Amino acid sequence: QPHQTEFPKATPAIPRSQGVMVSLSN
Repeated sequence: QPHQTEFPKATPAIPRSQGVMVSLSN
């Protein structure tokens, strides 16, 4: 999952679109 490497699991201020990707990565 490339999104997990690009965006940390615990990012308090992320865009909605990227937030969904991080949620799926988690």
